[in-house]
Amino acid sequence: MKCDAQKPCSPCVKSHRFASYSNPGLLQTSPECTYDNIGPEAATVKPRTKYQVLENKIRELEQLLKRQSKENNTPLAGPSTFGLDPSVTPSETPGENEPLDTVDVLDLNLFPPLGESSAVAELRTADPPSDHSGQQLIISGWPTRLPKPDLFYHLVDVFFTYYPHAHYILHRPSFMLSLALPPKSPDFPHVSLLHAICAYAGVFSYLITPPSAGNLETIYRDFIFGDRRRPDSRERSFAEMHANWAEETVNQASTMGFNMLECVQALVILSSFHVSQGRWVELWSTLGDTLRIAVPLGLNTRPGFRGDGTAHSSDNPETLLPSPASSGLSHFEAGCNIQGTRQSLVSPDLFIQHLPEYTDGFSLYIKATILISKIKSFNLRIRHKYPDATDLREVPEFHELEQSIASFRKSFPQQYNNPIIQTARGLDIHVYAAHVICQFAVILLHDKHANLYSPDCQSTRKLVAAARAILSLMYAVCSTSYDITRLCPICVQCWGKSASVLIRLYKLEISRGNHEEALAIDLEIQSIRFTLNQMGAKLPMALKYDKAIDFELETECGQIVRVYSVSQQGPSSEGEDNTRTFTRNNVRLGPRSN
Repeated sequence: MKCDAQKPCSPCVKSHRFASYSNPGLLQTSPECTYDNIGPEAATVKPRTKYQVLENKIRELEQLLKRQSKENNTPLAGPSTFGLDPSVTPSETPGENEPLDTVDVLDLNLFPPLGESSAVAELRTADPPSDHSGQQLIISGWPTRLPKPDLFYHLVDVFFTYYPHAHYILHRPSFMLSLALPPKSPDFPHVSLLHAICAYAGVFSYLITPPSAGNLETIYRDFIFGDRRRPDSRERSFAEMHANWAEETVNQASTMGFNMLECVQALVILSSFHVSQGRWVELWSTLGDTLRIAVPLGLNTRPGFRGDGTAHSSDNPETLLPSPASSGLSHFEAGCNIQGTRQSLVSPDLFIQHLPEYTDGFSLYIKATILISKIKSFNLRIRHKYPDATDLREVPEFHELEQSIASFRKSFPQQYNNPIIQTARGLDIHVYAAHVICQFAVILLHDKHANLYSPDCQSTRKLVAAARAILSLMYAVCSTSYDITRLCPICVQCWGKSASVLIRLYKLEISRGNHEEALAIDLEIQSIRFTLNQMGAKLPMALKYDKAIDFELETECGQIVRVYSVSQQGPSSEGEDNTRTFTRNNVRLGPRSN
C-alpha cells in the first residue's frame, strides 16, 4: 500500500466509497485514515479466560430457561400425554397454556374454519390474530394459492366422488400418502395436479360457489366462441381461478421438463373441467397440450415399440392409450401387474373378445370410445378415399364398422348386459356409458346417409331406433336415485344427439300431417330437455346442449309448425288466435324457450 501524503489518503477514500455501497449511511461521514497509525496493543486473552467466559454464559442461559419454565408452567419440547382442551373450538388456535400432543400437530381440526367459499383470497387468509397469534399452527411450505388444508382435503374427497375416472387416473392410497408428506418433500404432489383437483371439485362442492353458465341468450348463437363475449367485470369463480393456475403451473413445469406425468394427469382433469363448463376452445387447446406432453413420456407408443422419429399417415394409429384397453381396477389398486396377453388398438379381437380376468366397466368404456374414434375417422377420410362412390354404405369399411358395432354390443360379458349395475361406489357409470355409446356409434355411422323421406331407407330405421334406445337408457338412469351429474360427460352428448335426430323426425311427421306421432315425439324431446336442465344445475355444458336443442327446434320446425297449424284451422281473420289455440292444445309443438 502506498501513501500519497494526504490525510485521508486515497486508499482510505476508496475503501470508504466501496463500503458506502452496501451501507449508504456512511456517505454522511468522512473517511477515517488509518494509514501509519500505531494503535495500542490489544490485551491478549488467555485460553483459560475464554473458557470461563463461555461457561458463565451457559450458566446464565440455563438459569434463564428454568425461570421462564416456572413462570409459564409449560413442559419443555417433547411428547405430551395430554390432549386438547375440549373447550377449544376448531376456530381457536392453541395458546401458551394449552399443551399439544405431537400426533395432533397435523390434526385438520386445528386449522382455521372455512371462510367465504366464493373468494379464494378469503380461503387462503388466516383468521385475525388473537392473543396467541404467535403460536398459530401452520404447515411450513404449504402452497400459498391452495385453499386451507381442511378445505383442500374436502375437495379431494369430492373429486374422487364426482370425477368419473378419478380412480383410474390417480391411485388414491398412494396419492393420499404423498399428500401427507411435508409440502417441501420431492414426493409431495405437484401443485398443478392439486390446482386441477380444486378446479374440478369446485364445480360440485357444496362449500364452493359453482361457475356461472353465463348469459346463454347472448352466447348460444355463437356456440363455439361464446366465452369471448363474457364481460370483463364478471368475477372469476373459485374453480376458474384454480383452472388458470393449474394451466400456469403446467406450462412452467413442462418448460423445465419437471413432473411431466403429473402435468399430464392435471391436463386430463382440466379437460374434464372444460367439458363440464361447455368450453370447447379451451378443451381442444388442453387436449393438444396433453398429447404434446405425452410424447416425451412415451405414452403414444405401445410397450417395446420404437419408432424411427418420422411421421406416418395411417388409418390405424399405433395407439391411443398408454396401456392396453383391458386392465382391471382391482388389480391396479392392489398393485398387481397384468399378466398374459394384452389387447391394443390393433388387436383383431378388440371388440369381440373380453377376457374375464381383465374386463371391467372401464375397459368396456375405453373400447367404446375407440369404436367412436374409428367411426369419426371413417367419416372424415372416406370421401377422400372413394371420391367417386355414389353410396358410401357399399364400401367395405362401412360394413366392417357396422359389424364391429353389432359384435361389440353382443359380446358384452353376461354381468354387464344390464346397463344399470350396482357397485360399492353406486352405479357403474362406465358400463352405463358403454351401452349408451354403442347406440351413439350407430347414429354417427348412419347419420349422413339417412333419408327420412324414403320409407325403405335402412339407415333411417337404424338411426331412429338408436335415438330411441338412447332415450330408453336415459329413462332407466333417471328412474334411479343416482345423481346424474356424476355420469360421464359423453352421456350428455349422446342425449343431445338423440334429441337432434328426434327433431328431424318431428319435422317429418308435422309435414306429413301425423298429429299424434308428432305429439309423441314432442314429449320425447321435452323429456331430454328436462333431464338436461336438471344436470344444468351443476354442469353448464348441459344447459348449452339444451339451448342448442331449442335453437334447432326454432330453426328447423318453427316455420313449418305455423304453416301446418294455419292449414289445419283454415283461413280466418283471427288466424293468430287459431295458431295459439292449436299450439296450446298440442303441448307446444312450436319453438321452445326456457
